Amino acid sequence: MVLTPTSETGISISLRRLCCRSNGFSLLELLVVIAIIGLLAGAAVLSIGVLGDGEETEREALRLQAILELLREEAVMQSRDYGILFSTTGYRFYIYDHQMLAWVESKNEKFLLEHKLRIPLKISLALDGRDLVLDESFEEKAFQQREPHVLILSSGEMTPFEADLHRELSSQRYVLTAELDGTLDIFRDGP
Repeated sequence: MVLTPTSETGISISLRRLCCRSNGFSLLELLVVIAIIGLLAGAAVLSIGVLGDGEETEREALRLQAILELLREEAVMQSRDYGILFSTTGYRFYIYDHQMLAWVESKNEKFLLEHKLRIPLKISLALDGRDLVLDESFEEKAFQQREPHVLILSSGEMTPFEADLHRELSSQRYVLTAELDGTLDIFRDGP
């Protein structure tokens, strides 16, 4: 018979060594694994947010197209002239006031308020095949005396233009084109 050493509590010392010996992970190992998973998840979220799949870009192009079609109909029905001023991060609408002989912002119509694109979306604009240099944002001093880039006249005519909506780090673009007769088309450019 083999005697095993026992402690004062009556538990075998060899059994106590077995039950106290851990086969799991140390706290440091767990923290390292959690940090690595966090970094990978953060990188995945950021890459989806920066690159995206083009749905938000397409949605913004469709929104602009719908507003322009609505404004064209309003211009013809109410004999009003509308204007749009673009920046790289958004656009603003104006109504021509024939009494003041000036372009004024609409205060009553909610859909004509300034629209800012969500970062990282950008707009570039071309008139008559020439790319315009747009300001980054609307600063009050710089834009108080500005003329709109695009006009929507009460005759139904519109300034021909090409607005390119894109994300900063993506090659996919949605291009909104307008013809003189007010015809608007959107096409996707890129992969």
